[in-house]
Amino acid sequence: MGLKQRILFVLLIAFLIFSLPVYGGPLPGITKDTLTNGAVLLTGWNSETDLASVSIMFKVGLLEESKATWGLRDMVLNMMLRKLRQPGGDGKTPEDKGIVISGDTYPDYMEIKITCRGEHLDGMLKSIQTVLLPGWVSTDDFNAVKNEMLAERKGSQGAYQDIIILFRSYFYRYYPYREPQSGYYNAISSVSIDGIRDFLKKYYVPERTVAAIIFPQNMTGVTDAAEKCLGAAKPGESQPIDIPWEPVEQEKEVRLSAYSDLGYVLVGYPAPEVSSSDRPVMDVIQTYLGEGFSSRLFVELREKRGLVYTPGSIYPSLTGPSYILIFAPTAPGNVRKVRNIMVDIIKDIKENGIPPESLSLCRSILKGKLLLSLDNVVERASVYGEAEINGTGYESVRNLPDKYDDITPEDVRRVAGKYFTEYTIIQVNPGGFYIY
Repeated sequence: MGLKQRILFVLLIAFLIFSLPVYGGPLPGITKDTLTNGAVLLTGWNSETDLASVSIMFKVGLLEESKATWGLRDMVLNMMLRKLRQPGGDGKTPEDKGIVISGDTYPDYMEIKITCRGEHLDGMLKSIQTVLLPGWVSTDDFNAVKNEMLAERKGSQGAYQDIIILFRSYFYRYYPYREPQSGYYNAISSVSIDGIRDFLKKYYVPERTVAAIIFPQNMTGVTDAAEKCLGAAKPGESQPIDIPWEPVEQEKEVRLSAYSDLGYVLVGYPAPEVSSSDRPVMDVIQTYLGEGFSSRLFVELREKRGLVYTPGSIYPSLTGPSYILIFAPTAPGNVRKVRNIMVDIIKDIKENGIPPESLSLCRSILKGKLLLSLDNVVERASVYGEAEINGTGYESVRNLPDKYDDITPEDVRRVAGKYFTEYTIIQVNPGGFYIY
């Protein structure tokens, strides 16, 4: 990206930041209620459109899955989606009414997302209530989802996805919530409907549930309907979730061969958990490393040397110990060279930090992305819900822009020096899939 394009990019981010509402002071229209059964309800209004957005999150993550139960969260998710997408009493499916229902599982929680017109919100809350009460799993739904998942899981997930899974497996052997290297297929194939019901009874309880609902400003009775939906479930016997840090072990490097025409390089380091005061600083570092065409990886590996295709970086928001991962697909003959450049970039950040103009750009990008997500009705519920489910509280969303502004070059060097100490590197060349 040339100088002119970078200037235009900065101006665009600045325009977005100053043209969007500033979420300072009490968050407008956001209310938190903790129900008697332990469920948390966040509600807020939407003054721009007649759309409503619902995010239902369950604090059920990798900690709750062992090798014997790996994949049961995905199974529960798919059964819930199947149930919620079924036709109503009028014979119409939610899709027929323009209602979008989706969901996903994350390392710390599972989420169901619903977007609909305000007129359909009450009906969707009643549908949600059905999957919060005991006994909703039918034999037909259980068998259908189980067979679909087993059919999809056979074979490779693709070279890149397989490599990411391997990285998590190797990296998370240090930490209390790791992805097993095997067992998913066996767990799904062997689970019974009673096993799924026991899993639901143990973990999908009100104390582990957060619902965030954004609704049109002119609607009334939404909070009462939402409290009725969430409050119907009885409290469970769930224990408090404790995610301890474990000591980081020695550096390690893995070389693989994969069924792919490309080579891959992945370099990962430990990173702060979402509640850490170091998290905003690592957000800046991750943005500097791998976000967009002006990122350090793109400039050094693509613009200057033409060694890679599309480099990038990942820094997931985790309740427990996280990681930062930089990666790039490249030609097989460039794997070692790309690996060395990546390690040198990390070393430079530890020693010299981030240039002031890049630090300012990263702050603008992060604030712009946050404010855009808060201005989006569909994403707003997820942003608030995630902050609440991960323990930082929905109010923490308001404070992030100021925290980004307060970051200094010294903060960058301090955090880089603290976490960029024990790497995990995976180098991949074409030619089968084995470790050597």
